[in-house]
Amino acid sequence: MMEIQFDRENREGYFHPFYADSLSEWATPLYLPHSQGWVLERSIPDSSFLDVMGLYPRFVCQNWELFAQDLAELKEKYVCFSLVTDAFNPPPYSFQADVYRLFKHHFIVDLTVPLHQIISPHHLHYAQKALTQVQVEQCQNPLEWLDEWIKLYHHLITYRQLKGLSVFSSVAFKKQFQVPGLIVLRATYEEETVGMHLWYSHEKRAYSHLAAFNQTGYSLMASYALYYWAMDYFAKQGYQCLDLGAGAGLHDHKNGLSWFKKGWSNQILPVYLCGWIFQPLLYQQLSEHVMYPLEDFFPRYR
Repeated sequence: MMEIQFDRENREGYFHPFYADSLSEWATPLYLPHSQGWVLERSIPDSSFLDVMGLYPRFVCQNWELFAQDLAELKEKYVCFSLVTDAFNPPPYSFQADVYRLFKHHFIVDLTVPLHQIISPHHLHYAQKALTQVQVEQCQNPLEWLDEWIKLYHHLITYRQLKGLSVFSSVAFKKQFQVPGLIVLRATYEEETVGMHLWYSHEKRAYSHLAAFNQTGYSLMASYALYYWAMDYFAKQGYQCLDLGAGAGLHDHKNGLSWFKKGWSNQILPVYLCGWIFQPLLYQQLSEHVMYPLEDFFPRYR
């Protein structure tokens, strides 16, 4: 994979404060002034204490070298801190954490390689088939299509039985649709919206954020049309690489979503779960009632 250079002044997508604010219904956004990243302050259930987590779905920052200074300041107030790293910008080798373990593998597209050498024959066949019926376009004014997106996402919540932070509200989506660097792709059939795919870009790399479809979109395999169109678009725009995310669940390599994403990608990069326990005795007390194995989750008490 090519070496990716980071511009510490230009902020889009997950790096932008508007995205952190879109999560403010669940927790309080906090800015880390040294590493220049955003985190979320959360109340710990059934207690008066607080902890901190990195932004969902990934923690991004401009300067890992100064991250330790932010940690030192967080220790004074919080029980612990957890985050999931960015596949494109992992912490340095000297990085130290109380918890540091492989979380998932993300499927990556290196766009310096021609698309026909990346996409599997199966995916290419069904993309071409879907594009004979489905039209794809980039939405130049994302807010105009917010209501359409919310309808599709409500269908996804029911279809996939989503829970937790991934169940974004209409208020959250309205904020996310105003984040600089958002790219919204829309699939239509007979002038009806059947699917949409949201991406966040930052410095010529893009992250697949969310995709949703209605029943017509699923039957027409609109996902194949949207993924192919997106890869072709980003390649033509000179993007370096795409992060398609991982499969579903903790065993992300064993499900259909992983198989689907693998067919579009030519690399795999790890992301890590990192954690720091600032108050060990208090952390132990809060975790005493938890029955599942210690290594399954962090913080253990959530």
